[in-house]
Amino acid sequence: MRVVQKHKMVLSFLALVSFSFLMCITALPLKSETDRAARPQVAAAPTENQPGAIEQNAPAGHHARKKRSPIIPIIIGVVVVGAAVAVLALVVLKTKYDIRGSWLFTYQSQAGWGTWTYIHTFTGSRESGTFTNEDGYGGTYTVSGKTIIDISYYNSTLYHIGQFSSQDAISGDFSWSSWDDYGTWAGTRISDAAANTLVSGTQTARSLNKP
Repeated sequence: MRVVQKHKMVLSFLALVSFSFLMCITALPLKSETDRAARPQVAAAPTENQPGAIEQNAPAGHHARKKRSPIIPIIIGVVVVGAAVAVLALVVLKTKYDIRGSWLFTYQSQAGWGTWTYIHTFTGSRESGTFTNEDGYGGTYTVSGKTIIDISYYNSTLYHIGQFSSQDAISGDFSWSSWDDYGTWAGTRISDAAANTLVSGTQTARSLNKP
């Protein structure tokens, strides 16, 4: 529901575009029984050797009925759909992923160290800057678009890589060579107020004497 509200205008535009395309399709000419019935029935003309052969000319002002070409509605439909795709692509490309702020990181070790959490607060630009956790430890980060190139602690061998799955969720892999540890991590954006009051889980990196 949150995604629908966030992109309400885009979804409304796509609905309008789809309706316009359907209207173009329905405008294509169709052969109906009424059209067939309205056409004059032409009897087979007798040959010249047959009695009663009469030469008939078309009435003055009579013109053959022209068929409407379906190519124009098709072109219009293609243009409309192409415009909708272009607008949607622009919306996706303009999505800005911003790591700045407070995040709750949850770690899952694949080397037998269990799970723990950290609260990380990032400051700087979208692309790079510094961060600290609730224990005062910190480091640097580098981000490119939705890809997290690196999150590393100062004076430590704890490294993160990953990517955004949404503007408020990130995840990836970590390695902690000084502890022979590695695994996965996931981060969820939280408010600064929550970061100030949130208490880490029972099995935290602090209880493991990390980092």
